[in-house]
Amino acid sequence: MGMPQIIWLVLASISLGAAVMAHGQMRRFSSVVAVIRISVTALLLVWGGFFDSVQAADQIPRDAEQYRRTLIRAAHAEWGLDAPIATLAGQVHQESAWRSTARSPAGAQGLAQFMPTTADWMAEIYPASLGPEPQPYNPGWALRAMVMYDRWLYERNQATSDCHRWAFVLSAYNGGQGWVNRDRKLASAKGADKLAWFDSVERFNSGRSAANFRENRHYPRAILQRWEPLYAAAGWGRGVCAERYSRHETPAPVLADSDHRWRITCRMFPELASCRRAVRIAGTPRAAAGPAAPVQA
Repeated sequence: MGMPQIIWLVLASISLGAAVMAHGQMRRFSSVVAVIRISVTALLLVWGGFFDSVQAADQIPRDAEQYRRTLIRAAHAEWGLDAPIATLAGQVHQESAWRSTARSPAGAQGLAQFMPTTADWMAEIYPASLGPEPQPYNPGWALRAMVMYDRWLYERNQATSDCHRWAFVLSAYNGGQGWVNRDRKLASAKGADKLAWFDSVERFNSGRSAANFRENRHYPRAILQRWEPLYAAAGWGRGVCAERYSRHETPAPVLADSDHRWRITCRMFPELASCRRAVRIAGTPRAAAGPAAPVQA
């Protein structure tokens, strides 16, 4: 049960208590009416899936299974038989929760949440594998394009370990390779290890807005420390950061929880002052090393 559900139960309890003790006296009729009203509301919320909104937070979505083989084939074609399937599955989970029709407010499309400009660019440079026309809503196309773009970024990032290297890759996928290059440069100038992501380069912001920076730093951690172990434990295949969570029974918490709860709460109570700022679902265009256009989370 998440924060929105807890808030609703608290408010319902307060409402019932107020009805029972109206004006400091027991009011049997008011309490019966309140119970009926709350019960009807609760039934409608259950029917509408309100109390299921967090159930998938740490579960593999049902839609994932129908695309599992497609992802594995695409990953093996690009990365070989030792492809990090759990990592790639975690990336899809973070991007779209395996919804092939997903579309972000900024216009990112499909399983891999490609922006139209990025989809066009991918089709342009990989016509033999992806075809001449972009198809971000086609699950097969989207998964092939995602693993190919990951490979393109992987070849442009060096790191102290494969786990750190993939963190750089994922940050670039979300925010652009150009930002990663600038963050590395700033980290090095400040005396940090430019080849280590966690607790090193990830701490440095070379100019993003606070919201963009927070989203970008959350993205690799959510995939590598939350979703990757989930898929690895479910038998999907290996991940790249097992050493970061294999010592623990449960994955280390990431910033996603508070972010996720905040977004759900704002959908329920948009009048809250803290919800009146624009919520950035997808990043602004990023400068990338090479002609790559942005991919949006």
